[in-house]
Amino acid sequence: MDIANFINPPEEAVEDSGDDLIDHIAETFSEAREPGEEDGEQQLPQPITTAAALQAVNLLVQFEVNERGLDLPALERIRRRITEVQLERAGSGKQTTIDSFF
Repeated sequence: MDIANFINPPEEAVEDSGDDLIDHIAETFSEAREPGEEDGEQQLPQPITTAAALQAVNLLVQFEVNERGLDLPALERIRRRITEVQLERAGSGKQTTIDSFF
């Protein structure tokens, strides 16, 4: 068997006319799609609140400690990041006078 026939067998040859190919491509890209339509299109994830993120991290810390034991360096890095996020959250609040509570 000739190597050229092995790589490109004549019985598997595909013959498309140029017009058919151009029409197919034009139809593919000219279809109007609705937002959120499922066709390989990924939707953006919903934003995660700081409270939900902190709750998830705390759950992860508990899981890691229970499953793998106490890994102090990793646990310390996670707790440091939790503290940073809590401080950012506390600092981003709106400061008001005490009169607004009365």
